[in-house]
Amino acid sequence: MLVPEQLSSEFGWHRGSRITLTAGAGRLEVSVAGVVAHSLPAGDGREALLLGDGIARRLYGDAAVSGFDDLEVVSSGGASALAAVSRVAALYGMNAVPVATLRDEARQSLGNTLSLLSVLSWMAVAIAMLAVVNTLLVNARQGTRDLALLRAAGLSRRRALRLVLTEAGLLATTGTFLGVAAGCGLALPLLRAGSSPGFEPQFVLPLGTAAAALAAVVVGSLLAAALPARRASRAAIVSAIRHD
Repeated sequence: MLVPEQLSSEFGWHRGSRITLTAGAGRLEVSVAGVVAHSLPAGDGREALLLGDGIARRLYGDAAVSGFDDLEVVSSGGASALAAVSRVAALYGMNAVPVATLRDEARQSLGNTLSLLSVLSWMAVAIAMLAVVNTLLVNARQGTRDLALLRAAGLSRRRALRLVLTEAGLLATTGTFLGVAAGCGLALPLLRAGSSPGFEPQFVLPLGTAAAALAAVVVGSLLAAALPARRASRAAIVSAIRHD
C-alpha cells in the first residue's frame, strides 16, 4: 500500500508501518510499501490511500474494479474557482474541464453526426428519385399504345398528358410515403438498441424534412415524366397503336 505525504505526516506512517483497514464487516492489516508526494483526492478533503488490486478486492469485492474516469467538482466561484481546481487537478495528473466546454463539444459532435446523416438521407432521396424516374420512363414508353387507344376512343391530348402526369405524381407520392414509413419502422428498434442508462433518445418525426423529400421527389418525377408524356400524347394514333 502507498500512502501520501499528507497522511504520512499526520499519522506518522512510514515504510513498513502496519495499518488496519476496515471496509464494511471486513478488516485487513496491511503494510506501507512507500510514501508518495500525492495520490488522489478523498471524500474527506484529504488524499486517498493507494491499494493494490488484491487488497482492494479482499476489502471491497467486485466494487473495487469499477474505478472512475472523472471526478465531478461543483463550484459557483467562476473563473477563480476554475483556476484553483485546475491547479489542484494538475497535482494529481488530471485536467479540469468546465461542464460548459463538455456540453459544447458534445453538441458539436452531435451536430456533425446529424449533418452527415442529413447528407446521407438526401443522397438516398436522390437515388430513390432516379429509381422513380426510370420507372416512369419505362411506363411512358410501354404505355404509348394504351394511350393511343384511349385517344382513339375520344381522349384529348391534354387529358392524355394529364393522365400520364397524374400517374407519375401518384407513383412518386406513394413511394415516398412507403419509404418514410419504412424508415420510421427501422428507426424505432435502432433507438431502443442505442439507449443506455442516462441516455434514452426519443423518436421525433422530422415533418419538415419528410415534406421537403416528398416535394422534391414529386416535382422531380413530374419534370422527368413531362417530356415522355408530351411525346406519348402527341404521337400519331395509328403508328402508336402499331407500336409493340
